[in-house]
Amino acid sequence: MKSNLSPSAPVNNQAKELSTPDYPIVYIKWKDACSAPEKWMPDNDMDDWISGGTWMVHHVGWLIKETEEFYTVAAMIVHESEYSQGFKGHVHKIPVEWCELEYLSNHTTSEK
Repeated sequence: MKSNLSPSAPVNNQAKELSTPDYPIVYIKWKDACSAPEKWMPDNDMDDWISGGTWMVHHVGWLIKETEEFYTVAAMIVHESEYSQGFKGHVHKIPVEWCELEYLSNHTTSEK
């Protein structure tokens, strides 16, 4: 479900300020996998659970890595400096075929 939006699409000004040359800001959404409650379920409850809706996840973050198989997106970044090594937080690795991706800032590279 890759987005048709190109890296040169119009960008959000706030996202542009927060992006880095290495990590563009993206909006990504996907239908997540889910598990049934960890208990015995009568068949009619199981049927209701199976036919229920999907879990649509909406996420904004820095695109850390993009491959043919996965997008890796971090919600938090601490850049490397003289006081700290670089850190990434709340990182998700999501299969590309589950996702729609939109660049909110300029995209300069897809591999890091």
